[in-house]
Formats: sequence, C-alpha cells, structure tokens
Amino acid sequence: SDIEIEGICSHFATSDEQSLDFAKQQFEWFNRCLEKIKDLPIRFKHISNTGAIFNLPEAHLNMVRPGLSIYGVSPSEYVKGAESLRPALSLKTKVTFLKTIPTGRTLSYARTYKTEKEMKVATLPVGYGDGYPLSLSNKGYVLIRGKKARILGAVAP
Repeated sequence: SDIEIEGICSHFATSDEQSLDFAKQQFEWFNRCLEKIKDLPIRFKHISNTGAIFNLPEAHLNMVRPGLSIYGVSPSEYVKGAESLRPALSLKTKVTFLKTIPTGRTLSYARTYKTEKEMKVATLPVGYGDGYPLSLSNKGYVLIRGKKARILGAVAP
C-alpha cells in the first residue's frame, strides 16, 4: 500500500476534571488499540492534553499536546501542579452592553447568578471560545477602566 501512517492520537475528555476515572479508562482503551497495531511502524503516539500532562504522566507516550498551558493557562482548578503556570498574555475587549438589573433577577446560561440587589451589569463580547476559562464562571474578575468587576454567571461561548 502507498499509505504510510505517521501517528495515532486521541484526546482525553476528562483529564482536567476532579475524577480521573474516565480518563484512566480512556487511556486503557487507547492502549488496547495500540497493542493491536504494535507491529505497524507508527512514529507518533499521543493522547495527552494539558490536563493529562499534569494529572496523568503515565499517559505521555512519546508526544503530548500542551494546548492552553503554552499560554500559561490551566484548563481547570483540578489540574494538579498547574499552579506554577503564569499567563503569557492578556485579553482586552470593550463593554458592548450596560444594563441595570433589579434585585432577584437571574442572569446567564442556566440562570447561574441571581442579583442580591439592584446592580449595573456589563456584557463583554468574549467567552470560552476565545480562550477565557470556563472555570472563572461566577468567581473570576475582569478590569473595567482599572476597576475590578466580578464575573456574574457562566463564561459563555
């Protein structure tokens, strides 16, 4: 055949979550697959993303894909050892919408924030699709004109 396979890869679905049970199961399945093709001259074998680089060193094989950690960002609070990462960049945007919200109203996807008092709320046109960590939902902060403002609700797409 004229086809040469250079590598085989997969991607952990849960290597950055609190429980690593499914990630370990996924690695076992990947290893079974590798065992079936062990006689093929496959140069690159990889499954480890940022979460697995820190949480599953046994899954490094002969290549890893660092993803977010290249930028000094951890994908979640459950990635052990990632505390040493330091952001290598900053994200700047502009407020696109400003609105006063009455007491007792819910905001965001799944209504994850409820106002305890009347408050002025800003919308920023950035989200996890831009690399802003989902883990900052309801607990991260942004700077607006130099003043710290809490993220209310879920970091959206």
